[in-house]
Amino acid sequence: MVMQGYHSGSLIVALLGIFKAVVGLLIRPAVGTLELAGKSAHGVGLLFLGREGISGTIQKRARAPGTLTDDSDEVICGHLHHAFGK
Repeated sequence: MVMQGYHSGSLIVALLGIFKAVVGLLIRPAVGTLELAGKSAHGVGLLFLGREGISGTIQKRARAPGTLTDDSDEVICGHLHHAFGK
């Protein structure tokens, strides 16, 4: 673009091309660094959560296995009475 501006005789177009090149030299490494950080965070998320955790489709338990509910003692006592005949 700089050479096109130079050949067409327009100094403004040539300066615009130089400005665009300088801005590109500053912006591209910053964008690359942000992309590296994003890909790294995605990789860590996959490592710890898996693909289902990243997409939010992990099924959550209603209660942990082995925990007792409010009526569990009645159920257990009923089974014990039935098992031991009391």
